[in-house]
Amino acid sequence: MKFERFDKKITPDPSISSIREEALNLKKRKILKIFPSKDNIYIDKNTKERFFKIREEANAKQQRVIALLLKGIINVADVVKYKNDYFSHQYNINSVKSDNEGKFLSEIDADILILREVFDDGDKLYREEWSRPGVGGWTEYRNMSVSNSEKKKYYFDFHVGFNKSIIVNNNLDLKSNEEEKFRMKIKEILKEEHLGSEKIIPFIVLFGEHAPQRYASNDSKEILILTKQKINLLLDRFHNKEFFVNVMKKAEYEDPLGNDIRFQDIRKRLEIIKEIIDEEIGKSKE
Repeated sequence: MKFERFDKKITPDPSISSIREEALNLKKRKILKIFPSKDNIYIDKNTKERFFKIREEANAKQQRVIALLLKGIINVADVVKYKNDYFSHQYNINSVKSDNEGKFLSEIDADILILREVFDDGDKLYREEWSRPGVGGWTEYRNMSVSNSEKKKYYFDFHVGFNKSIIVNNNLDLKSNEEEKFRMKIKEILKEEHLGSEKIIPFIVLFGEHAPQRYASNDSKEILILTKQKINLLLDRFHNKEFFVNVMKKAEYEDPLGNDIRFQDIRKRLEIIKEIIDEEIGKSKE
């Protein structure tokens, strides 16, 4: 099903290609009387694609960092700078390829797990009671847009990410209490008997309460395999600091804990998750 035609695409596939900010020409959409609160929507004059202006208090530079770090591995909305403001791009549904046909729900679980446990972004929820009709063919869930029929999805709004570090004073030789707690939490989450659509995901806290989020897929092994694939791709990016440093410069962002500590923190989390997934996959082969 096709929803909107764009004579010009802003990017060939927004899930893998970033937007050229210098090509943008954004104009504020006329406010509709029936939706007076929707005053943050901007339209690119050349392509007619939609952008949402990010509020000043929503930590736009941090959102930009997380989006740049994940681009091409997890489908994330571009966060772009236009003049002196920041905007989140709404995917053109016709420009996005279907994700992992047959593994769509397991990939949602893998994506949400990585966003939550590596980047501290725990407010992506894929549940029917959180869904509502969106525009452009999308169904809106909590901070994610999904086309269930076409097996397409992307995530947005990363302002809650980047909390405390599990690293002690940037010293990888010292194991902190936070690191040990993180390791135990991941072990509990990734036990194969704890994965699957009927299980409530442990340790999710939303607005100070445990959110009743369940896994989308019932294939625990597939969740582990897809999570491992994405973790390996991220570890390649964090093999050295060059990619991370370039992202921080582009986003003009300085982490409150220090950029070096944030780099070490993300890499350590990735290493721990990979180690525990390997253990779980090894158990299933015994």
